[in-house]
Amino acid sequence: NCYIVINALSRNITKNSFLYMLLRPYTTEGLLFLMALTNQQEAKEKISLYISNLRHIKIEFTGQDIINSGLKPSPYLNL
Repeated sequence: NCYIVINALSRNITKNSFLYMLLRPYTTEGLLFLMALTNQQEAKEKISLYISNLRHIKIEFTGQDIINSGLKPSPYLNL
């Protein structure tokens, strides 16, 4: 599993949301282990970006905020 994550990190990931979803399940220790496991600089930089910035990001709106904006529930918006 670690090598799958490292392989994904070594690819051209441009979306922080993908990076967040990929690394969110890991503890800080697990992320540091991934960094130690790889010699690929790009993977190390992405893990570092997640640790220093992305893991602290929280969504500030709720489903109720979406409903209040006027959007109606649909197959694409399950509220």
